[in-house]
Amino acid sequence: MKRQLVLTALFGLLLASCDGFLGSSLGGSSSEPVLESSAGSSLSESGSGSSSSEAAEPVLATCRITFGTVSDNTVSTIVGPDSYLQSGESIVASLSGTNAYAPEEGGNNALRLGSSSKAGELTLSFDSSYVLESIDVYCYQYGNDTARLGLKLGGEVYAAPAAVDWTSVPTLGTDEGSNAVSFDGLSSEGEVSSLSLYNENGRERVNVCEIAIGYYLEGAPSGGDSSSSSEPPAPPSSEESSESFPAGGESGDLGDELAALPSSVRSYYASADLSRSGASLKSEFTSIIHSHTNVGYNGLWNVYEDSDDDGKGNYWDMYSNIRHRINDDKCGNYGGEGDCVNREHTIPQSVFDERSPMVADAHQVIPTDGYVNNRRSNYPFGEVGTATYTSGNGSKLGKCSYPGYSGTVFEPIDEYKGDFARIHFYFVTCYASEMKSGWGSYASFNYSSALGLSSWAQSMLLSWAEEDPVSPKEIERNNAVYSHQKNRNPFVDFPSLSEAIFG
Repeated sequence: MKRQLVLTALFGLLLASCDGFLGSSLGGSSSEPVLESSAGSSLSESGSGSSSSEAAEPVLATCRITFGTVSDNTVSTIVGPDSYLQSGESIVASLSGTNAYAPEEGGNNALRLGSSSKAGELTLSFDSSYVLESIDVYCYQYGNDTARLGLKLGGEVYAAPAAVDWTSVPTLGTDEGSNAVSFDGLSSEGEVSSLSLYNENGRERVNVCEIAIGYYLEGAPSGGDSSSSSEPPAPPSSEESSESFPAGGESGDLGDELAALPSSVRSYYASADLSRSGASLKSEFTSIIHSHTNVGYNGLWNVYEDSDDDGKGNYWDMYSNIRHRINDDKCGNYGGEGDCVNREHTIPQSVFDERSPMVADAHQVIPTDGYVNNRRSNYPFGEVGTATYTSGNGSKLGKCSYPGYSGTVFEPIDEYKGDFARIHFYFVTCYASEMKSGWGSYASFNYSSALGLSSWAQSMLLSWAEEDPVSPKEIERNNAVYSHQKNRNPFVDFPSLSEAIFG
């Protein structure tokens, strides 16, 4: 998810062609390709990707997009992003990108994705919605860069960037897999109308020469496994993916919830013994999510560009209804609500003495209005009787009215109570071992308990999680944080996990 991208003008689709079945020779092209069904009858391609009203054997086709004619290893004269589009027989209607540079006008170079300082993204928009089966990207690295390439489907991350190890120019127009980064098992995602290739950091530049898209012409599976196997599709790359999936909301059986997850997310949780419960089940997930990339305190701003964009280029603030533009209005000084945005620790820094990696864990550190953040201070979350302060969106500060605690607490609005409950569950699960090392006193925590929470907070947070179920916002945020931090919040992925552990 990178909703903040500003797409540049359309640029060089220099050659696009659609071929027959995957697994057949992919070297040629035709304006009127003829596809053989499994029964041997001929099927003329309509170009619309529509499927027959009758049940049919899956019919696959391949669309190839080639960027120029690569003649040698030199990549010294790539220019862009000049706009010159040549359309052909293709399911691709248009291309757009950020830091994606069109080939030289003479057609002697591949398309370069990324710059020396910024990540790049190339988006292919289709003329209709299609079920895709596989994508092969024939590419090679730019100079001495550490080249990496990932895939998004319909704007959502399917595969995190994986290494591109080749320096040589690939052999194009064949199915031999020379210099190919392959993404498979895409059919479980259902219909998509676009795909994007991306890298995450500067100097991860990749030279893309050709893209081969395997798609279903008819008889496509609908959200199921690949037609070529009865087994679930393998993860799309050597690195774990952060695919998106529909919000379920309802709690249920952990096994059923696991089965409903995308294949690469299932593989992330493959080692978990879901037959356990309570503290034993909590330890299963601690071992999975504990090890992760420390993005750094300053690196949180980069994560927020992906994880907390409200879809309109503003930070999604759960404390305030005042919107701040992405990368603008960072605190500083403030005198009131709306002055600036800050990095708010759901679990206060003072609890763990500002230690890493807790201090920069994007799952628990969120962008909020600086003034409201300051009013919340280090108080725990709770339910307020009489408010002494109320923010613009209704978040409140005051004495706790929830049984078991009477101190000052901060109460978020109902819309986000489940979000904060699942953040607390994540935190005490991820950092179970660190919490045993003598952290500061905190009303929500019980360090002598195997579950990590005080009884009143545990009961309240369970109620919050039930009353405010997992939302699409949380799912998108979980996927985005995973793409940077390489660990997930399992309480978002498994709606019933909070009850199974803390209930």
